[in-house]
Amino acid sequence: MIPTKNRHALLQRAVQSVFSQRLLPQELLIIDDGSVDGTAAWAERLFHPEVSCRYISLKTSRGGAAARNYGISEAQQTYVAFLDDDDWWHPEKLFCQYERALWDDSPDLIYTGVRVMEDESHEVRRVLHIPHCMPRTSILLYNYVGITSTVLIRRTLLMQEGFDSRLPALQEYDLFIRLIRQGAHVAAVPSHLVYYAHPAKHDGVSTSLRGFFSAAKILLRKQPLLLPRFFQFCGLIRICAQKIRVSHRFRGHLRGKRNAL
Repeated sequence: MIPTKNRHALLQRAVQSVFSQRLLPQELLIIDDGSVDGTAAWAERLFHPEVSCRYISLKTSRGGAAARNYGISEAQQTYVAFLDDDDWWHPEKLFCQYERALWDDSPDLIYTGVRVMEDESHEVRRVLHIPHCMPRTSILLYNYVGITSTVLIRRTLLMQEGFDSRLPALQEYDLFIRLIRQGAHVAAVPSHLVYYAHPAKHDGVSTSLRGFFSAAKILLRKQPLLLPRFFQFCGLIRICAQKIRVSHRFRGHLRGKRNAL
């Protein structure tokens, strides 16, 4: 399932990575959260001889969580794999998760490692490795599962839980906490099979931080045991934000100097 909004060009890359899978999915759902950039004209003509492609337009924007929940309700298969429209998959991603499901007695959630890519250059920025032997309570310490684009989750569990649309951020972390604390059987594929697009520009840093802290307040009310860890994490986020702002001001100052010469 790919939720999307006004990212026509990036959506094509994501869809191509689905069609390039060694093990093709039986269906592809594209949930359009109110695009106005020509996404509909392209997606409605989408066809693959071995994949049932369905484009669903929500007409009015409801947010990423609501779009994913709608897609969950429309999905027809046992498992749902999520892919953000600006990320893409390695061709072996679904095959490796399917093999893991067969080997590990049908787990409820299977995740993979991630390569964080520079959005414009496509160079590897960093690699998120798979931790080993994580106890169930470790999900309260940090989100070791990672991002939405890595996971394959049993649809029946998603129908019971789903994404919390009240959260402006941390939606996937909230979902992983709830699923794991309620006893979901989790398995990992120790390979980096998802490419996560790290934005090249940071114009929305302040907005993103406001969304993060707003989501953190809601998440802490839902999961009080997160409190000590979040105090540490929020402090780190503030430091990083300050460094980003200083870096941008410094680069702007240098550009001004060069233009003046």
